Amino acid sequence: MERYVGEERGYPPYHPAMMVKVLLYAYCTGVPSSRKIEKRLCEDIAFRVLAANNTPDFRTISDFRKDHLKALAGLFLQVFEAVSEGRTGETGSCSSGWNENKSQCLKA
Repeated sequence: MERYVGEERGYPPYHPAMMVKVLLYAYCTGVPSSRKIEKRLCEDIAFRVLAANNTPDFRTISDFRKDHLKALAGLFLQVFEAVSEGRTGETGSCSSGWNENKSQCLKA
């Protein structure tokens, strides 16, 4: 996180937590491409809410993913294990019927 503090070149960097939320949601909804994620950030209300109406371009998304590949892999594994074990909160299993229950799954 400290590598993002005090950066003075270009625009201020996007918050890493926001980038992780967007990537995690994108993978869970079957959108792994950085270009498709960028498009969804402009068109899909769920992506816009998670990104707090920020719209990082595909290169920023791709670079963030490359720079944090190890940490993201560990996080995605933890999420997968939690979902497969049914530890997703009060809503039950978000992995089954994710598209039908997006709002409920996001509350978990």
